[in-house]
Amino acid sequence: MVIAIIGTLAALLLPVLAKAKGKGRSANCASNIRQVGMAFTMYLAESNEQFPAPGSRTAFGPLPEDWIYWQANRDVRQSPVARYISSDVFTTNLFRCAADFDAWKLEQNRATNPYIYSFSFTSYNVTNYGGTNSVNAGMALALDRNRRVLPFSSHAVVNPSGKIMLAEEDRVRSGLNDGRWLPTVNPVSTRHEGKGNVAFVDGHVQVVDQPFSQDPRNSLPSAP
Repeated sequence: MVIAIIGTLAALLLPVLAKAKGKGRSANCASNIRQVGMAFTMYLAESNEQFPAPGSRTAFGPLPEDWIYWQANRDVRQSPVARYISSDVFTTNLFRCAADFDAWKLEQNRATNPYIYSFSFTSYNVTNYGGTNSVNAGMALALDRNRRVLPFSSHAVVNPSGKIMLAEEDRVRSGLNDGRWLPTVNPVSTRHEGKGNVAFVDGHVQVVDQPFSQDPRNSLPSAP
């Protein structure tokens, strides 16, 4: 009888404990992306308000200005944004969601040079008009087809409190493989009760769903 009661109680408690654990991971993820966002703010303040490069795998290739050095042969601690995270608290886990178990598995096998982090940085495609007239829609620094540098300033962001700068990207649906986030193509994760954490240009963090993340009004710097 006692064993049966204990079993019933366990069955009732397990879902509650699982939900509490999930909320804890979500809170940890939000804290991590907030700290990375704060590092971006400090970087901008000392970089003439120019955003860093997106950490692209193929579109631009590795650049010294990449916000995160994620490749196996680069020290993430030396990347432009990471330098603004205090060495007292720095850990590569700050670039990961605690619920991104795939990232933890990928870290155990770096032979294929995977992207072992969870967050990526907003980077729209460059519009090329030929000659020297190429436009970077932001936010990340970009290169045009002639490899000319196209910087982007935080002053050009309309409504910073409404524009996503960093996203907890969906690893499965996005095929997350670098530090660059293309909002209209790559949705946020659904790890936190169907939503993912994002950090806005003004520094605040919130959990949003995929339709919100893929609406350019919430990420395109020039959108009103």
